[in-house]
Amino acid sequence: MQLNRTPSALTKTDRDNLNKNWDLIEEEVNRIGPARALAELAKISAEQAHSGLTAANKRIDTVASEAANIAYEQVVDASKLIWKEPVGAFSNLATAYPQPQIGWAAQTTSDGAVYRYDGYTWKKIQQVDAGPVNALDTRLTVQVENTGKEIYKSKERLRNNFTVASEKKIPVVTFLDDDSRTGVYTRLKEIFMSRGVPFSIAAITGRLNDAHHLTPEQMHELVDLLGCEIMGHTFTHPTGNNGLQEFMNDYSRLEYEIGNGCKDVLIAKGFDVDGFVYPQGGHSYDIREVTKKYYSYAFAGVGINDTDLMDSMAIKRIAFGFSAEFNPTINGNSEKNTLAYYKACVDYAVANNGWLVFMTHVNAHSLEEDVILGQLIDYIKSINVPVLTARDGYKIHGNRYFAGDVETNNYFIINKDNKVLNSESGLKITEIQFNSKTLADPIDSYEKGSITFMRVTNAHASANGFPSGVGGYLVTYKMHESNSLYNRQEYWPLTNPDTYTRHLNGSNNTWSEFFVTINSRNIAGFNPTKKARLAVPAITVPPNSTADITVPLAGITATNTQINVSPSWGLDPGLLSDALIMANDQATIRVLNITSTEKTVTARNWVFTYMT
Repeated sequence: MQLNRTPSALTKTDRDNLNKNWDLIEEEVNRIGPARALAELAKISAEQAHSGLTAANKRIDTVASEAANIAYEQVVDASKLIWKEPVGAFSNLATAYPQPQIGWAAQTTSDGAVYRYDGYTWKKIQQVDAGPVNALDTRLTVQVENTGKEIYKSKERLRNNFTVASEKKIPVVTFLDDDSRTGVYTRLKEIFMSRGVPFSIAAITGRLNDAHHLTPEQMHELVDLLGCEIMGHTFTHPTGNNGLQEFMNDYSRLEYEIGNGCKDVLIAKGFDVDGFVYPQGGHSYDIREVTKKYYSYAFAGVGINDTDLMDSMAIKRIAFGFSAEFNPTINGNSEKNTLAYYKACVDYAVANNGWLVFMTHVNAHSLEEDVILGQLIDYIKSINVPVLTARDGYKIHGNRYFAGDVETNNYFIINKDNKVLNSESGLKITEIQFNSKTLADPIDSYEKGSITFMRVTNAHASANGFPSGVGGYLVTYKMHESNSLYNRQEYWPLTNPDTYTRHLNGSNNTWSEFFVTINSRNIAGFNPTKKARLAVPAITVPPNSTADITVPLAGITATNTQINVSPSWGLDPGLLSDALIMANDQATIRVLNITSTEKTVTARNWVFTYMT
C-alpha cells in the first residue's frame, strides 16, 4: 500500500493528502478487519494532532505492513492443502486421522469427494469423479500386490533351493526390539544411528499408525537410514501369558495372526520380511508349523545360540532391561540387568563362536537403561564384533536345511557346520577323510549314533585287505553304544554290484569276516523273492533296549531263508527294526529303542520279504 508523505506544517494540500491516507487505511482495515489495526490507527491520529506527523507516518507504515502480513497468513492458512492418503468414506476420516492439522486434505474413494480440515471440522471443498480414480488405484494396487507376490515366490523358491551360499561362522550380536512402539523412533533411532549399527523391529500390524506405535513411513525411514529389518509380531499381539496359544484350536485365526494379517500386510507395505517373534514367547507345535509356512526363522526362549542344534523356529535371546530376571547366569554374573552382565554375554558369545540376540522393549526401558544400551554397543564395537540384523545373523549362524520340529523330537537338520542332526536319536550322517581308516579300526573309533561314509582308493583297498581289493565306499553303522547286534560295516566295491557286510562278535566286540550279502545273482538255483503282509499286535520297547514279537510264517526255515521286514508305515524317531528266524515257519520282529524313554509301536501290518 503506497501512502503520501505529509510535512509538519499543514497546508490545504497537506490536509487533502492526509485525508487520502486515511481513506486508504480505512479501505485496508475494512478488507482485513483486525481490531488491533484500528487501535493503532487511533494512536496515530492522536500523535498527528499533538506531536506532528513525522512519527505518525512511520507508525502508519508499520501498521500497514503488519496488516498486510496478517492478511497474507490468513490467506495461506485458508488455502493450503496437505494431502493425506484417501479413505473409504467420510466416516473414516476421524479414525484414520484422529489428530488432524489445519490444511490436511483427503479424498473419499466411495464418492470422490475431497475434504479439508480447517481447524474445527472436515469441510468438503471439491467433487471428483471417483470412477476413473478408483479404477486406476485398483489397477496399481493389484499390480503392486502381484509384484510383491512374485518377489515373495521367487524368494521362496530360493529359500527351498538346496544349494546354499556359505558364510564363515563368526561371533555375531543382534538387537531385536519387540512391539514397534514409538520409542523405537524417538529413542532407539538416535542410539543406533549415532553408532552406525542396525537393529531389527518386530511389528504388530494391527497397530500401525496409532498414537503409540510406529507408522509405515517411520519404519521405511529406519530401513533406509540404518538398514533395519522389519519382522512379524502378529496382527493383534495377544496379551495373555501364553500369547498365540489361546488360538491353538482355531487354525484359521493362527493363519491370520501369523501370516495373512501380519506378513502379508508388511509385504503389501513394501517390507522384506523373513523372521517372526512370538508374542509373550508362547508357541506350540501348531503355532510353529504355521510360522514355518511363512517365515525362515523365529525367536523364543532365553539363552545364547552356541550349540550344534539350533531350532530355527525358536532361536534364543537374552532379555535387555525388561524381563532380564529370566536370563541365565553367564560366566558367574548373576546381576542380570547391568552393563557388566551384558558385556559378559558378549564375551561368552565371542569365546564360543555364538550368536547373541538381545531382546529389547524400548517403551519399558528407563533412561538409565538407554545409557547402558549405548555403552554396550560401544563395547561390542570396541572388540570388533559385528552388530547385524536378525536376517544377517541367521545367514551366518542359521541352519542350511531345517525340516520337522525340534521340540517334539522329530526333525532333520543340516546345520551351519554341515553336521546332520536327526531327531532325538541324534543320528548323524557324515563323510570322513578318504583312506583315513583301515579295517583294523574298532567300532569305538566311530561316533555314537552315526552312519559314516569313507571313500577308499584302489591302492588303499589293495594294501589293507578290503574285499575284492578294489576301491569303493566303506559304510559304518554305529547305531547303539553297547548292543553289538545293531552295529555293522558294509563295503561297496566300485567295479562289481556285490555288497560285503561284517558284524561284531558279541563276546569281544571285534569284527567278523566280510561276507557277500545274499542276492539273486550269487545264489545258485535261487527261488524268487516272496512277500507276506501280516497283522502284528502293538510292541512296547523299554528305553535303550529291544523287544521281540514272533508271528507264524509258513515255509521259512532257520537255515536257508534270507528275510527282511518293514512296517506298513514309519516308526517313531529312535526306533529301528529287523527280522530274525528263530524256528521253522516262524518270523521274529525285533525292535530296538535307542532313546531314554519307553516307546510303543502301535498295532499295524508288517511286510516280510524273503527267499527260501
